[in-house]
Amino acid sequence: MRSLAEKLIHSPLKFHLNWCLSVSETWQERLQDPRISFRGNIPRDEFLQLLEKADAIIIPTLLDTGPMLVVEALSTGTIPICNLLKRSAIPDLIENGKNGFLIPNNKIDLYFRVIAVSYTHLRAHETGAYL
Repeated sequence: MRSLAEKLIHSPLKFHLNWCLSVSETWQERLQDPRISFRGNIPRDEFLQLLEKADAIIIPTLLDTGPMLVVEALSTGTIPICNLLKRSAIPDLIENGKNGFLIPNNKIDLYFRVIAVSYTHLRAHETGAYL
């Protein structure tokens, strides 16, 4: 996901990324940008507050048989963008393109494309330039 963050930094998209996992100081320095907040492992209630304010959440999990995070995202109206795990309940919860997105093999270019298209869609809706 660090390469996705680098791609976002060098894009024209206006975003704010709350990074809620541990990351080395080296990567924090490399990804230093005012649009990225490294929060590390935070208390659950603080995380849920961030989730409620978010447009989307990236869930690049490699193993998740009980995807509670997806359920929480859906319950707050936050768009889950997830790694497609065939041996998981994630595909049972997300209808790709309708209530979230499924990214095969954690492909960074697909994550970026979904974020860019979703961003454009959300901004068009906010400004009334919706066709």
